[in-house]
Amino acid sequence: MASLSCSSGAGTRSSRFDAPSAKLKAQADREPTSGFVRRTSDSGQPQEVKLGQCIDLGGAAWCLLPERAAWWEAQRTLVLADVHFGKAASFRAQGVPVPRGTTDANLRRLSALIEALDARRVIFLGDLFHSRHSYAPDTVAALTLWRRSCAGLECVLVEGNHDRAAGQAPAELLLRVEAEPYRLGQYAFCHEPRFVPGALALAGHLHPCIHLQGRADSLRLPCFWVRAALMVLPSFGEFTGGAGFEREAGDRVFAVAEDALFEIPRR
Repeated sequence: MASLSCSSGAGTRSSRFDAPSAKLKAQADREPTSGFVRRTSDSGQPQEVKLGQCIDLGGAAWCLLPERAAWWEAQRTLVLADVHFGKAASFRAQGVPVPRGTTDANLRRLSALIEALDARRVIFLGDLFHSRHSYAPDTVAALTLWRRSCAGLECVLVEGNHDRAAGQAPAELLLRVEAEPYRLGQYAFCHEPRFVPGALALAGHLHPCIHLQGRADSLRLPCFWVRAALMVLPSFGEFTGGAGFEREAGDRVFAVAEDALFEIPRR
């Protein structure tokens, strides 16, 4: 592996999320799942990934993972949104000093999930790339090395607004690019959240987060947001931040707190 909007609440994106306190974790209405998927890697070493919360979506079981991705077990398909490869490079190109290493960090997390889950397909829900600076030589070299390490993996990119701005991805990344909504079975995979007639839609774009308020402290956590026949995934990328949204009755929200997921009840 490599070495590597419908938002109307507190909508300003931040460059980081806060670490949860024990008091705020207690706001969850259930304990996080403690199970693991255990598999053996090609090297013979056991791999594991935390299950998170398993829910029914469109009549099939899905696992929402603390790594900010969703797992469709029946199709051995990993789904994630908004990696924004090259975002840090874009900032540096504009003279903004930001840390290096986000590309390698994202690839390590992605590789660990693919190997542990024995994924056969990855669907990126748009904004895999951030801008034309995403194709800087160092970034392309790291992505190409990663892609060669999993050449048998099917990679589908549902094109997002940042992908279009970045331009065509290098051919060596072996990406199948699809327009939204990309239909597969009973699901519609999108970048921008939308309801798709006759389908359960999965989308990204919003980088949803939830604000939790305790007696003495508060924090914002990335989350999965489910409303009727739509689920919006948190951003997978290390350098992406998040935005609030207006929660309605019937919505389900699963907050990512360190290495666990908590369903947050509506107050």
